[in-house]
Amino acid sequence: MKVSRRNLSLSVMALALVWVGEGAWAQAYSAFSTDTIYGSLKHEEAVSFNKAAVGVLENTQDNATTLWSSPTKRRTPITATLNADGVQQQNGMPCRLLHSRLERGPNHESWEFLFCQKDGQWKAVSQTLR
Repeated sequence: MKVSRRNLSLSVMALALVWVGEGAWAQAYSAFSTDTIYGSLKHEEAVSFNKAAVGVLENTQDNATTLWSSPTKRRTPITATLNADGVQQQNGMPCRLLHSRLERGPNHESWEFLFCQKDGQWKAVSQTLR
């Protein structure tokens, strides 16, 4: 069975948000549909977006907004705003609710992810498409 690069990239995104430096990883909760803006991100875009997401989770200032734009220039640009609520404890782990609004042209979607930090890594424990 031949696996396309696009399907492989989507599978990788479904398993983990990619490495962002200093040993911090943020892992995705489950597969994203290719019908979503996030699910359609190219590898380079996903790497960039995920670095921004972890930066927001690491920022101790509640609701500080980070603006992100796609580094890929060969198609309709994708932009996003990201922010995280305060830290709450779950099962002894610090957790934050990450809010993200992605836009491509007239289309937009909003996601909420609950991330908890275990062993220095942020891991998604739930996600909601709003």
